[in-house]
Amino acid sequence: MSQFTLTAEEDAIVLDALRSKAIQYETLYGAADPTLEALVVKVAAQLPAPIVEPTEAEIEAHFAEETSTRKKKAK
Repeated sequence: MSQFTLTAEEDAIVLDALRSKAIQYETLYGAADPTLEALVVKVAAQLPAPIVEPTEAEIEAHFAEETSTRKKKAK
């Protein structure tokens, strides 16, 4: 089996292409291709979990909660 060294962006492109092909197959034939679906799952499982950056609102809520907790402890 061949091994590729891909960037995170390239990994996403490959996975998107596989998912697209699986959708095309199902649309064309009216049924999912189990081999293609298994390949999508296998590739997705091997990719690292994406790093999710917190939103500005989440950051503000976190600091507001910390401030509130500190004020309660100070009393």
